[in-house]
Amino acid sequence: MKQQKILIIDDDKDNCNKLCELLAKSLPIRTIALNSAKKAIDHIGLNKYDVYIIDLAMRNISGPEFYFELRRQDLENLKKLLFLVPMHIGDDLLRFLHFSQAPCIHQPINHEDVLKIVRSMLNFSV
Repeated sequence: MKQQKILIIDDDKDNCNKLCELLAKSLPIRTIALNSAKKAIDHIGLNKYDVYIIDLAMRNISGPEFYFELRRQDLENLKKLLFLVPMHIGDDLLRFLHFSQAPCIHQPINHEDVLKIVRSMLNFSV
């Protein structure tokens, strides 16, 4: 069985590192962290992942822009998307989240919630 991979995309390096550590120590997976959604878009063109965890409110490319790029590349990717949602978001992002139907983790991040959702997305027993 191939090892499952998760790509974490967040411009907050500390947040990326914490998520990588949490997931790597709790699940038999490989985690890759990128601090730029622009780099991530290039990266996913060459690599496939089982889950994409992305900060909804990054500076260089927003979560919605990343979503539409994933959709353009492969519709199956959309089933693999998990958004990290900041505490305060505007109506436009709320409408987008409703539209996307992607699972979300609200910040500050609850580790148990992250593990539960990721396990479910990877079809691990919860």
